[in-house]
Order: sequence, then C-alpha cells, then structure tokens
Amino acid sequence: MILLRDDPPLPTQMWVLAPQMWEDLLTEYGFRVDAIDLLPHPDESATVVQQLTRARRLPG
Repeated sequence: MILLRDDPPLPTQMWVLAPQMWEDLLTEYGFRVDAIDLLPHPDESATVVQQLTRARRLPG
C-alpha cells in the first residue's frame, strides 16, 4: 500500500531486484557501480529496506 497524505491508501504491486541484479544491469549499460547500501527501516519490526545504489557512467 502506498500511503498518500490526503487520499486513501493506494494498493500497489511491485517487484524488488536484488543488489547483484542491479549491479549486473547497470554494468551492462555502461555504468560502474561504486557502492550499494541497504538501509533498514528504523523500526526493527518493519520489513522495509531502502536500497541506495551509487554508480557512474563510464566514458565512451
């Protein structure tokens, strides 16, 4: 569910790619992955993890 400020929750289907899958895709399209950090939710009972990927496009 996506929680919106002034509207009812919006049911949403989504998928999650594993960090290695992101790195493989970015590399395939000309990027170098510098780091992938998995940031857990501050509430330890939450199952949400935010993925932060730092990458740069290679020259040429």
